[in-house]
Amino acid sequence: SEKTIDISFTIQKNKLNKFENLLEEKFPNIESKYMDITKISIIGNGITSNNAVLNNTMKIIEENKLDIISLDISETKIAILFKQIVSNQVLEKLHIQLMK
Repeated sequence: SEKTIDISFTIQKNKLNKFENLLEEKFPNIESKYMDITKISIIGNGITSNNAVLNNTMKIIEENKLDIISLDISETKIAILFKQIVSNQVLEKLHIQLMK
Protein backbone atom coordinates (compact mmCIF):
# COMPACT_ATOMS: atom_id res chain seq x y z
CA SER A 1 0.00 0.00 0.00
CA GLU A 2 1.02 3.62 -0.01
CA LYS A 3 1.68 3.60 3.74
CA THR A 4 3.26 0.21 4.36
CA ILE A 5 5.84 -2.15 2.96
CA ASP A 6 5.54 -5.89 3.48
CA ILE A 7 8.73 -7.88 3.78
CA SER A 8 8.59 -11.58 4.46
CA PHE A 9 11.26 -14.16 5.13
CA THR A 10 11.86 -17.10 7.39
CA ILE A 11 14.49 -17.48 10.07
CA GLN A 12 15.42 -20.34 12.36
CA LYS A 13 13.68 -20.14 15.72
CA ASN A 14 16.95 -20.31 17.65
CA LYS A 15 18.16 -17.13 15.91
CA LEU A 16 14.92 -15.19 16.30
CA ASN A 17 15.77 -13.33 19.53
CA LYS A 18 19.05 -12.05 18.15
CA PHE A 19 17.31 -10.93 14.97
CA GLU A 20 14.44 -9.24 16.84
CA ASN A 21 16.91 -7.30 18.98
CA LEU A 22 18.73 -6.12 15.88
CA LEU A 23 15.48 -5.03 14.24
CA GLU A 24 14.30 -3.18 17.35
CA GLU A 25 17.64 -1.40 17.61
CA LYS A 26 17.86 -0.36 13.96
CA PHE A 27 14.15 -0.03 13.09
CA PRO A 28 12.10 0.67 16.24
CA ASN A 29 8.89 1.33 14.26
CA ILE A 30 8.69 -2.16 12.77
CA GLU A 31 5.89 -4.24 14.18
CA SER A 32 4.15 -7.53 13.52
CA LYS A 33 5.57 -11.00 13.34
CA TYR A 34 4.38 -14.54 13.13
CA MET A 35 5.73 -17.18 15.47
CA ASP A 36 5.36 -20.92 15.10
CA ILE A 37 4.88 -20.89 11.35
CA THR A 38 5.38 -23.62 8.78
CA LYS A 39 6.69 -23.34 5.25
CA ILE A 40 6.20 -26.20 2.82
CA SER A 41 7.46 -26.44 -0.73
CA ILE A 42 6.15 -28.76 -3.41
CA ILE A 43 8.84 -29.09 -6.04
CA GLY A 44 8.73 -30.53 -9.53
CA ASN A 45 9.53 -29.46 -13.07
CA GLY A 46 6.38 -28.18 -14.76
CA ILE A 47 4.39 -28.41 -11.54
CA THR A 48 2.10 -25.54 -12.54
CA SER A 49 1.05 -27.28 -15.74
CA ASN A 50 -0.87 -29.83 -13.66
CA ASN A 51 -3.84 -28.13 -11.94
CA ALA A 52 -4.48 -31.24 -9.85
CA VAL A 53 -1.39 -30.59 -7.73
CA LEU A 54 -2.55 -27.14 -6.60
CA ASN A 55 -6.21 -28.18 -6.38
CA ASN A 56 -5.45 -31.21 -4.19
CA THR A 57 -3.10 -29.18 -2.02
CA MET A 58 -5.68 -26.43 -1.48
CA LYS A 59 -8.36 -29.01 -0.70
CA ILE A 60 -6.26 -30.50 2.11
CA ILE A 61 -5.44 -27.01 3.40
CA GLU A 62 -9.13 -26.08 3.50
CA GLU A 63 -10.16 -29.38 5.11
CA ASN A 64 -7.67 -28.75 7.91
CA LYS A 65 -8.58 -25.06 8.27
CA LEU A 66 -4.99 -23.88 7.84
CA ASP A 67 -4.30 -20.15 7.55
CA ILE A 68 -2.02 -19.15 4.68
CA ILE A 69 0.33 -16.19 5.05
CA SER A 70 1.71 -16.41 1.54
CA LEU A 71 1.58 -18.56 -1.55
CA ASP A 72 4.43 -18.45 -4.06
CA ILE A 73 3.99 -20.32 -7.34
CA SER A 74 6.60 -20.76 -10.05
CA GLU A 75 7.17 -23.21 -12.89
CA THR A 76 9.08 -25.57 -10.58
CA LYS A 77 7.73 -24.87 -7.09
CA ILE A 78 4.68 -24.14 -4.97
CA ALA A 79 5.77 -22.66 -1.63
CA ILE A 80 3.17 -22.05 1.08
CA LEU A 81 3.75 -20.25 4.38
CA PHE A 82 1.24 -20.98 7.16
CA LYS A 83 0.37 -18.98 10.29
CA GLN A 84 0.63 -22.10 12.44
CA ILE A 85 2.68 -25.23 12.83
CA VAL A 86 1.29 -27.80 10.41
CA SER A 87 0.97 -31.22 11.97
CA ASN A 88 2.85 -34.21 10.64
CA GLN A 89 -0.52 -35.83 9.96
CA VAL A 90 -1.44 -33.06 7.50
CA LEU A 91 2.00 -33.18 5.89
CA GLU A 92 1.60 -36.93 5.46
CA LYS A 93 -1.82 -36.41 3.83
CA LEU A 94 -0.24 -33.97 1.39
CA HIS A 95 2.60 -36.35 0.64
CA ILE A 96 0.28 -39.29 0.01
CA GLN A 97 -2.11 -37.24 -2.15
CA LEU A 98 0.65 -35.68 -4.25
CA MET A 99 2.62 -38.90 -4.78
CA LYS A 100 -0.31 -40.70 -6.43
